[in-house]
Amino acid sequence: GFFDDWRTPQEAITHFSAYSEKSVLFAISQLVKEGLLLEKDSPDAAQDSLIAREWSNWLPGGSFHFSTKDAPYASDNRSLNRLKAALLKTSPPKIFKNVKSVKKLLPARTFPNSEFVRVLMARRTHRQFSKQKLTLEAVS
Repeated sequence: GFFDDWRTPQEAITHFSAYSEKSVLFAISQLVKEGLLLEKDSPDAAQDSLIAREWSNWLPGGSFHFSTKDAPYASDNRSLNRLKAALLKTSPPKIFKNVKSVKKLLPARTFPNSEFVRVLMARRTHRQFSKQKLTLEAVS
């Protein structure tokens, strides 16, 4: 890919000329911020080179292992706020979904004549329901 070799922001702007300069620079800054693109001669680039040398037989899995080790987690508030914002922008999905397609009948299944299968097939459940209300404590 384009970023397989070290590139300057200006080279990226030229390469991705279908996009505005501002858009390309913003995308690069986001990729760097999230650790998906490294800056030349940075501490992260040095660590990446070390991993590449030491774990060359295990790449790309080894690199993924080390880059995701001790990763910071998003706070619950950040995640919750993002989800709440999405709820306001989108409508809920329909409760039922009908897929129009040709129905295909599956062949009847035959089971081996064994004691285990006979026991399973003979099982019946017995449920007895009460008219009493359940408390929240009983359910939890």
